Amino acid sequence: MELSGKVALITGATSGIGRASAFRLAAEGAAIGVLGHGADEVHDTVAALVAAGGRALGLIADVADEAAMEIALATLIAHFGRKEDLFAAVLEDWGGRMVESRDEAPVGDHAGAIRNLLDHYDTEGNRILHLLAEEDRFPAVRAMTDEGRKFHREWVERIFELSLRSLRGARREQLVIQLVVATDLLTWKLIRLDMKLSRRRTEAAIVQMVDALTGAD
Repeated sequence: MELSGKVALITGATSGIGRASAFRLAAEGAAIGVLGHGADEVHDTVAALVAAGGRALGLIADVADEAAMEIALATLIAHFGRKEDLFAAVLEDWGGRMVESRDEAPVGDHAGAIRNLLDHYDTEGNRILHLLAEEDRFPAVRAMTDEGRKFHREWVERIFELSLRSLRGARREQLVIQLVVATDLLTWKLIRLDMKLSRRRTEAAIVQMVDALTGAD
């Protein structure tokens, strides 16, 4: 099987896209770390995977709790293999849901788009920061974060298309880069976490930066 010997940590694995990903990857040979909040739901999902011929381990953790996630990862690695062998299938679940939620951002509506973006950062930001801290150590994580950077640039180009359409070459590239930085996770971290601004003030600050860059009123 293509994923034989790999280990997949799947968040939200007890329902929806996460559950479907768990069964698909298990069918391809991956051992599954079933991560969820509810013990009963996790137990039922593990039992179903095993009954279908897969290998699975239940893990209870909140993805926003870094210490709990470290314990969950260590448990999964101890059970199935080395950290270097961890197949970062979190992308299958979390990445898919991230794309779906961010694709709801309204094109041309700066305030609405930034509101959508911060909904995502406030919910998933700590998890992404944890991945960024690991990317230089593990190729699988680097692949995930590189895909995230690519997606964010494409998101910027789509959301701010009205401001970019009249620009060409270096001028367009410069504005794209500036908008990528203004809306980047690390900009959110600096304002929201490090400076401890409220959600409202963080949102206003980023909208003001975006409006200044695009010349919006």
